[in-house]
Amino acid sequence: STRYCDVRGMTAATDADKDFVDELLKGYGVGEGVNWMGWVEGCMGKVAKKLHRRLIVVCKYRLLVIKKGGLFSKNALEKELPWFDLIEIREQAKEFLALDFRSAGLATQSATVASVSALNSQSGVATASFAPPDADTSRSVVLPALNPELTVHIKAAGDKLTEFIVHARSQFRHLCWGIPDSINLKLSVYGELLQELSSFTAGPAAHYEWAYLGRCSTLGRPSSDLFLRAVSDLSSDNNTSLSLEYVPGCDPKSDVPVALQPALAALAHNTYFTELISRDLPWEAIDAVALGAALRTNTTLLKLVVSRANLNDVSEVGYGLAANPWHKIMHLDLSNNSLNDKTVAALTEALAVYPHGLRVLNLENCGISARALQGLFDGAFCKNYGMSLSIQELYVGGNTMGAEGSAGFDKWLDQVKSHAQLRRLSIAGVNAVNVGTLCKFITPCAPKLVWFDMSNNKIEETDLQFVQTLLAALHSHSLDGSVSATGALDDDSPHSLLPVVIRLCNTQLSVRGVQVVFQTIRSNQLAKNIALDLAGNPGIDEKTMTTLANELQQCTAITRFSVAECRLKLKGIQALLPALPPYVIELSLEDTFSGAESDELAILIGRWLATTPIERLNLSGSKNAHLRRALIPLFSYLNTSLTLKYLHLDYNYMGDAGAFKLQEALRDNKTLLQVTVDRNQLSISGFEAILSGIRKNQYLASIGVPHVDLDKARSLCGTERRQAQLSGIWFEIQTLLSKNSTSKIPVSTFSSLEEHAIDTSAPEVLLPLASPPNYLLTSPSSLESTKSYRITQKPSVRPVTTKIDTAISPRPPADPSPAPPVAPPQPPMEAPPSMPPPVPQYSVSDLDDLPPPPMEAPPPPPPI
Repeated sequence: STRYCDVRGMTAATDADKDFVDELLKGYGVGEGVNWMGWVEGCMGKVAKKLHRRLIVVCKYRLLVIKKGGLFSKNALEKELPWFDLIEIREQAKEFLALDFRSAGLATQSATVASVSALNSQSGVATASFAPPDADTSRSVVLPALNPELTVHIKAAGDKLTEFIVHARSQFRHLCWGIPDSINLKLSVYGELLQELSSFTAGPAAHYEWAYLGRCSTLGRPSSDLFLRAVSDLSSDNNTSLSLEYVPGCDPKSDVPVALQPALAALAHNTYFTELISRDLPWEAIDAVALGAALRTNTTLLKLVVSRANLNDVSEVGYGLAANPWHKIMHLDLSNNSLNDKTVAALTEALAVYPHGLRVLNLENCGISARALQGLFDGAFCKNYGMSLSIQELYVGGNTMGAEGSAGFDKWLDQVKSHAQLRRLSIAGVNAVNVGTLCKFITPCAPKLVWFDMSNNKIEETDLQFVQTLLAALHSHSLDGSVSATGALDDDSPHSLLPVVIRLCNTQLSVRGVQVVFQTIRSNQLAKNIALDLAGNPGIDEKTMTTLANELQQCTAITRFSVAECRLKLKGIQALLPALPPYVIELSLEDTFSGAESDELAILIGRWLATTPIERLNLSGSKNAHLRRALIPLFSYLNTSLTLKYLHLDYNYMGDAGAFKLQEALRDNKTLLQVTVDRNQLSISGFEAILSGIRKNQYLASIGVPHVDLDKARSLCGTERRQAQLSGIWFEIQTLLSKNSTSKIPVSTFSSLEEHAIDTSAPEVLLPLASPPNYLLTSPSSLESTKSYRITQKPSVRPVTTKIDTAISPRPPADPSPAPPVAPPQPPMEAPPSMPPPVPQYSVSDLDDLPPPPMEAPPPPPPI
């Protein structure tokens, strides 16, 4: 049942009252405090009824309503109301106010799908119908619900009400600065009650910090000084990327863990951060709910990455995006989470009504079922062409396409044809029924691709003709200025073009299949800079390499080449190295050795280094294939290369003897920028040798972090003194390397997706919806009913005299970029409410200069 409260006759609080309030504040944690309090008479509810004595306390994060104790009873807390949930301050009559609150605000409420539309239709806010086919009949829904569900009425002298309103607005301003008008504080008070707030200044991220503290207090979670210090440091560096993996304490294994829930909930009022990145941090279910609630109102985030969070239900994120037609997220990454069908259905709903372009969608390794993938492509990609045609990077590898998912993907590609803007595409390990059919539909998009991964899909002999057609359609793309990382190049050099990465790892290619790939690349005159990854294919081994060498030698467009895990051994490498095209600058021989190689292999590679423009060489081994001490002779040849910059030697078990020889090479080397040496059985003596070589090297900037060898060496130190000595050695190594470092070390072309493909900055300009071609506007799919995916903007239920408190919600400068056009096949959406003119951020508008609206005769006060 609804509860009611009214307040009258303010009087000064006694010392006993203050003591009672102090005891209450102890339960709210550090940081809560009192700004104003006074005794009144009143009640709670939509209509003021019988009045009672109440103590109103304006705290930093909440409003407290305290009952007056009787003759033999003490005061008691009746209600605590967070400022986050305050909707409106209304003047009902002379010296009579009403404060409207949400009963649960943006907290999760339990509702059925059938009741969501009914509740939202009464709220006067943007809503969406969440009823995808075969969806659950009930779910957890975050309801914005702007209609008041709890009202506090206040009756008192005008000067006291004025004080109260100023304090209430000030506290709301500190917590909710710059929030959207849809959830901002509404003011329906006039005359002397509407005073100008005192101006104040704050750092760019200060309001997020205050919102975080407020959420910690209202959620009952402890705040973290480490987190606040990290946010302050980001603000000082003008860094708008909130990367949680670099924030001390966000790892739950930390001695002082940081609760993610309030940090994510505070993003609802964020006006500073444009990126939220969380990788390899386990989340709880309540964290996903908090993020979904924040996304319902956030209008500043451009990039959202929640990868390896150990989540399977992230549906609240989808619901939040679907309910917010003003969000700006253009980079959405939920990879490496086991997403259930409910989550995919929610994402489908969100993408079907996406209000602007989406640059990156990463759902890699999410275990999405074939049926859910089909629903994603049919229900979102084929419904909202403005969104799907704007996608430049799409990663759906590691999911089960099967027959259903492949049908949905093929249908979308068949409809958009060459109009798709895909530049990076991953379908690695999708278990497609027919790889050749997938390649057939991808081929029209091939000229725009610069990164294509279809690894871990078996390519049959019958699929080769479609793979050949796709590879023949690839094009190279020009670089601005035609200059690569190695300096100025001739016009005919392939390095003057953007590399096209082709990953065909573990595709079971036979010898004939590899020959077809080489022949197609050789005959393609439009692709001049190709990075080809053929790792793990049985068609490449020690015996077949001699046959393939002639084909490879004629592929002059190949500039980066990987035959990792192909077990070439000595004879295979003897055939490979002379056959490499002349412009190859990266070669990966990772895990290609048998484990019993002789010194002859290292000498062969060393002599080859002096005759090639190679820049990156990967000689890492594995548990069953490594060089051990046979690698050591290579170090005598390192200084003969004038171009080698990156050398990977992990997992070779070369021991301290190798470290001593590497020390001599590093001492005089002037080209190497990075060397990786983990899993080489290095002891403290080996690290001392590497340190000795680095002390005289002014060019080396990184050796990676040898976690395994450091941990093992520390365990073998025995005494704490030796452990401290090892730590000091590593610290000095890092200090010396940091002095040499002038720029970020680029990752390998063949590195993992997280390292290479997704580390892009959030775009600064909002990407508009793409304009579909005319034939798509009349296609049957574009004419289908979109009732289930429509967002409707209801007229406001507020009176026309209501004003937004612009002292609390300043508008940022107008975006010079044109507003994103709405594509014709988009579901109908009414225009958002008009925004007030922009004012300088962190300034207070002079509300007294605004003419007060005509005020109708107020209703008589309630009977006493």
